[in-house]
Amino acid sequence: MNPEENNPVRDRFLKQQYQKYNVTEPELGFKGSTRRDPQKPSFDPAKMNLNNYQGPWGLEQITHLLRRTKFGVTRQDLRDFENVDMDTAVDSLLTEAPVPSPPVNDYNNGEDIFDTDVPWGETWVNASYSELVTGERVMSLKRFWMQGILDQGNSITEKMLLFWHNHLVTQWWGVFYPQASYRYLELMREYQMGDIKQLIKEVTIDISMLYYLNGAQNHKDAPDENYARELQELFTIGKGPNAGYTEGDVQMAAKILTGWT
Repeated sequence: MNPEENNPVRDRFLKQQYQKYNVTEPELGFKGSTRRDPQKPSFDPAKMNLNNYQGPWGLEQITHLLRRTKFGVTRQDLRDFENVDMDTAVDSLLTEAPVPSPPVNDYNNGEDIFDTDVPWGETWVNASYSELVTGERVMSLKRFWMQGILDQGNSITEKMLLFWHNHLVTQWWGVFYPQASYRYLELMREYQMGDIKQLIKEVTIDISMLYYLNGAQNHKDAPDENYARELQELFTIGKGPNAGYTEGDVQMAAKILTGWT
């Protein structure tokens, strides 16, 4: 499913949201914007190794570590780590955060929004698909994830979810199936620091990915190369003269991956 294709239910919902909050429909071209053009950073190969860090461990290093493993640093974060050694700090950050309860119906307003299948305060992740509240459930899922980021604790989990979502990307408004998008997010959570080979296998047949990169439309009589190409160019091997795969590999992968409709 190409997210740029027309989806009347989605488009109508988004238009209502733009009007409700008096916002301009976003433009992907960023016309008229001022963009940073930073110089390409230089790297010292001598510092790019996997040797154990033996340097100082103070406020500067703690702040550096937390900024790269969390979304922002608070004074309480600094207090939590200033009296522990570096190994303890790293072990704490690499401990997976508890799995939160699933998102719930937080959108019934007693007026124009009412989910007849899911009462207020109960989760919708196993409910039947409903065009009437699909947009509201997508928004509920976004709030669920944002709340997770705000409640991140001293764990790299939320940063890893964003990392994998950016790498093995789907677009929730493109898929427009919040139950599937929730399962996709929880798949990223399950394998956040796990076996990447198994993660790739799982995401290949994930409902959101099948929708987003046309796997659901990939048939033996008309193979669709969209996912097969992204799988090799972006998700795993990479693109370039030394990538080692060919157009024939993309075509054969598309044929192998048919049937997941």
